[in-house]
Amino acid sequence: MADMDISAPCDCGDPDCPGGVPVRHPFGISVDMVSDDFAGAELYLTVRTTSWDFDGERTDLHDVFSLLWAAMLRAREVASGRLVTVLNGFSGIDSEIYARLIRLDQPGTLPSGMRAQALALAAESFDVGNLITDAFGQPSGDSASDDIDLDSPEPQWIKNVRRRYRLAEFKDNEVRQRAYPKWIYFGSTKRGISAVQIDESAATTLKAALSVFQSTSVPGVNARLYRSQRIRNAAEDKALAQLNWLVGEIDGSSRPPLVIPVDSHLIGIGERSLAAVRSWSGRDNYDAARDELNTRRANEARLLFDDNICRWADVIDDGRFELLVYDLLAVERGVHRVRQVGASREPDGGRDLLVEWSTAPDRGGNTWKEKTGLKISAVRNIIVQVKIRQRAVNKGDLSDLRDTLEHYRSDGLLVVGYPRLTVPLMDHLDALRRRGDWWVDWWSRSELEERMRRHPEIAARYPDIVTLTPSQA
Repeated sequence: MADMDISAPCDCGDPDCPGGVPVRHPFGISVDMVSDDFAGAELYLTVRTTSWDFDGERTDLHDVFSLLWAAMLRAREVASGRLVTVLNGFSGIDSEIYARLIRLDQPGTLPSGMRAQALALAAESFDVGNLITDAFGQPSGDSASDDIDLDSPEPQWIKNVRRRYRLAEFKDNEVRQRAYPKWIYFGSTKRGISAVQIDESAATTLKAALSVFQSTSVPGVNARLYRSQRIRNAAEDKALAQLNWLVGEIDGSSRPPLVIPVDSHLIGIGERSLAAVRSWSGRDNYDAARDELNTRRANEARLLFDDNICRWADVIDDGRFELLVYDLLAVERGVHRVRQVGASREPDGGRDLLVEWSTAPDRGGNTWKEKTGLKISAVRNIIVQVKIRQRAVNKGDLSDLRDTLEHYRSDGLLVVGYPRLTVPLMDHLDALRRRGDWWVDWWSRSELEERMRRHPEIAARYPDIVTLTPSQA
């Protein structure tokens, strides 16, 4: 690979334009223009080799290099990308990949501003180029000029893959063996699979670089959910099973691979293999899988814990109580994101938590839908106020609610009051709701207990606040 290329979508002189940023060939940065200027424009990545780099057909290079770049960006929390395949319109062969694009559907640590993003992504292009060199070495002599004839008979794992996916030989798939990078490649755009046999040393190098992937994962109903600090993914069980099978066929073992999910693919590194399965695994899939899991947990809790009694502590720390509410909101159906504004005792402009929440109409009925014409469920920015008092939370404890909603241009308000809300406060909230301008709701002790019975694992994190005990006790 060449040391440097210049990605220059234009020569306009705009300081926000990423033109002129040095990148490592064959990795590039381009701009998706939605108008004549850069307002609303988005960066995307490209992977495209040329005949100056490698002779012959280069589907395997575009496939593997783009998978490694996407995996590295996700592992380092830079972004979770969606790989878009550009087919070879000149050859008319649907299995040939002319180039790969990577749309950055979930930006992670990317900075704001197009120029800053381009510089950060350019640095990533050099890092993935160095990773490929570390794993496969530098080409020597003519090793990068041509692919080499595949050994005959072909490896048994390729026969097994063809059989499983019902692929005829020399149709709807590409097979390549190279001296550099040293690998045997099998890929099918039609089936959305990639399988590459590599040396153990190359696999060890790739896994070491991608082991920075730090993500909590839990099994869901039909998918595994991955959650890191900024990015969410969900991998369908059937896609994970395919990936494990592909890796196992190449490795000849059942040891599970290192799995990196990106928005459009699951990527796995085995003992001497690299494989990928095309499967939608982005934020929308995560939200759907989380809702399925929450529904199952609620049904299980209703069966197992519905008769539990919540025993509250006599003295409750307001900061810990706010964290309890935060965790309960995080698993509430339709919640996309919860943010804590600041410490509970600090001035916060009338806010404690901010929630991005796909909510149905509040308990006031369809007032919102009738007044605004929005769908029954819509993504709303909800202000959450959390208050604890000795006997009840009163209207005076939450001053200027309407001004707060209007000032922060919020779509709604949730008041969480322990142990209960006074009648004047509930009347005030109901009046705000009936205006139809905002979604308004409130939780008191009974709503909190209902949710903790649904999610006893959350209650177990706060034994200093509440404990669940069977009603017979």
